[in-house]
Amino acid sequence: MITVLLLAEEKARLREIGPLLRGSECRLVRVRSLERWAEHELRYQPDVVVVAVADPRGALEHVRRRAPGFPPPVLFVQHEADPEVGPAPEDRFVDALRSPFLGEELVGRVGALARVRRLVLRQPLPVRHRRGLRWKSSAGLEPSQTAQRAWVAAALARWADGRDGFEPGHAERVAGLAADVALELGFPEANVERLVRAARLHDVGKAALPAALLRQRGPLGEEQMRLLRTHPARGASLLRALGAEAELAQAVEEHHEALDGSGYYGKPRQALGPLARVLAVAEAFDAMTSSRVRPRCAVGEALERIVDQAGRRFDREVVEALHRRARPRARSVPLGRASAPTDTPGAAPCG
Repeated sequence: MITVLLLAEEKARLREIGPLLRGSECRLVRVRSLERWAEHELRYQPDVVVVAVADPRGALEHVRRRAPGFPPPVLFVQHEADPEVGPAPEDRFVDALRSPFLGEELVGRVGALARVRRLVLRQPLPVRHRRGLRWKSSAGLEPSQTAQRAWVAAALARWADGRDGFEPGHAERVAGLAADVALELGFPEANVERLVRAARLHDVGKAALPAALLRQRGPLGEEQMRLLRTHPARGASLLRALGAEAELAQAVEEHHEALDGSGYYGKPRQALGPLARVLAVAEAFDAMTSSRVRPRCAVGEALERIVDQAGRRFDREVVEALHRRARPRARSVPLGRASAPTDTPGAAPCG
């Protein structure tokens, strides 16, 4: 069971949010005063702190009073008219959810944040021994904070990948393809390594989304699409809080952006980083060819669709590098035998 500390100075906000969390089998601890936040956090050791106050500025001052260890992440739940949550400290994860939102979105966000904290505090960590890689409880060693948080991000990303509507291994396939394209383009080795890490973590923000949404067959409704489009920024925010490099987090945040501004957040062409341009193409290609909830493309058809959007949605040089790496190769077939298909067997035209 997840322990949630719910801080709301107004009774109305307690009544709005409390039932949503209680209905999800959370252990709910309610507090009405910002001054008692630290006391309750220390006493109850919550997995997540949910803050529902009209003005978040005062609450942020309490967030900056860093607790020892890895303090629970903070989720601000806001009405449309509330002021925006300002800059948060880099060493404590702070997220925000503004109305209108679905009850399941709140529950999913809280569950994902709790999973991050529990992974940091309780899960085993890899340790090098003379006989190879073994596992040891985090209680029995002192790993570096950077290594620990990187492992947490990877574990959460694997969990998110398993809940998605793609064939298993989507993140690893995207990582391999992105690396191939980056090498074809002559990226420096450090950037290739950074891109591989970004590709493996690119969908980590989906950990907070309902599995039913990710696996829904057929078109998504307007509200469902709004929710789905939050995952790149949410994932980047999580990675920044876990100490990820700026370029890596930027690539994750921009992997659904487009050169023509038609992406999830409408970022302009000049704002998109080189890692994100490669990641966007690699992700789109694997999504077309490995979806379990949308009509799946054959390799050749997926390439045609991506080539058709070169210079508009996708970076032309990246698309050309993908085409050189991923296009189906002609095969020599001995006479008297049926020719083998050069594309993915049984793949239906994508719609």
